[in-house]
Amino acid sequence: MTTSHYILVADDEVMVRRFLVRVVQTVAPHMHVIEASDGTEALAAAARIRPELGLGCLRATGRHSTTRFQLSRV
Repeated sequence: MTTSHYILVADDEVMVRRFLVRVVQTVAPHMHVIEASDGTEALAAAARIRPELGLGCLRATGRHSTTRFQLSRV
């Protein structure tokens, strides 16, 4: 049985998010990459998928510190 591994890439800047996705796909092609464009999407994806790693910056959204805390606890 194979286990799926996920990385959550979250950033409100589309170009930054796409860059991070490409880096992950190059370095770890076996990982599934999930994208989120804001804190709300990131929290929903993290709760649903339970990724092994999260990358990105959500500073521009209104939920920066709350999102960081909640993601670290998911």
